[in-house]
Amino acid sequence: MASRGTLTIRVPGFPEPLSFGDWVHDSLYGQVEVGTTDSATIRGLQATVSENIPGGSDVLTERQTNLPGPGNSGLPAGWAALIYSIQVVIAPGVDITIGDMRQLHLQSFLRFKISTKTYSEGPLYRFPAAGGIEGFSTNNATQWLNNSGSSPSTRRGFVIPHYLKPQVSFAAEVAFGSAVAMSASRVLEIALEGLIKRPVL
Repeated sequence: MASRGTLTIRVPGFPEPLSFGDWVHDSLYGQVEVGTTDSATIRGLQATVSENIPGGSDVLTERQTNLPGPGNSGLPAGWAALIYSIQVVIAPGVDITIGDMRQLHLQSFLRFKISTKTYSEGPLYRFPAAGGIEGFSTNNATQWLNNSGSSPSTRRGFVIPHYLKPQVSFAAEVAFGSAVAMSASRVLEIALEGLIKRPVL
């Protein structure tokens, strides 16, 4: 029988040992919609399945979000997360013009907040996608765009993870230096990758 020492790890910045039976490497994700002329901050990771996408009116499916509850209420009781990486995919699964792609990169930026404190922020290129299909262009339309390369090695990792406690609010806010000017509304998919604790049923 394995000793407890082989089943637990200690994480810098986290006060207690983690048991591998309780925590798994996974991600929490959701989408936001940026309108053609948006300039007001969009508060992402706030909607669950069957609720409206933040910034738009479409109803989210289980493909578009796996959040167990809205971020403004925090994770449910029994849940927790240690976030090592934040990743943004631009316009997943739809055509996007090069001009719209440039607008998103030049005008928008991301703030990751726990409660009212900002823990990470910057332009979208600071939160590379690290997965999926590489972008390619035909007649100035990109069929799929990643925010940086598709290799997991391109992701930006935190040395000390951000700790999401149950019932403590969190958000990934998409803000703007000035209004975007795009040909169509565009979707951003935001993923929080790390160690996730879920209740075992």
